[in-house]
Amino acid sequence: MNKTRTIAGVAAFGSIWGLLECLLGNYLPGAVMAGLIAFGLMALSRSIYQKAGIQLAMGIVAGILMATVPIGECVLCSIIAVIAEAVIFEIIWLVGSITIKKEKSTVILLSTG
Repeated sequence: MNKTRTIAGVAAFGSIWGLLECLLGNYLPGAVMAGLIAFGLMALSRSIYQKAGIQLAMGIVAGILMATVPIGECVLCSIIAVIAEAVIFEIIWLVGSITIKKEKSTVILLSTG
């Protein structure tokens, strides 16, 4: 995959994530923001680019955007939360992919699918 395309994808998805966090963060509960918006964007970008570290870079881009556009009550808390979500996603994806690669059973592979 082209390096420029990857960087553009990180910038685009990270900016969308940061913008949605800035605009909707005060109105939607954290579970909705993290569960639907953040996880959805990270899963979509993982399926498109299939590289480790892209979601962490997206979280950093979203955090920088939130720092430069301070909308809301606790800006520092939001920045930390966004970057933590990205780190947790990367860890879960890494551990899950290692577990799936070790499994030999077709039933286990299909159920984790």
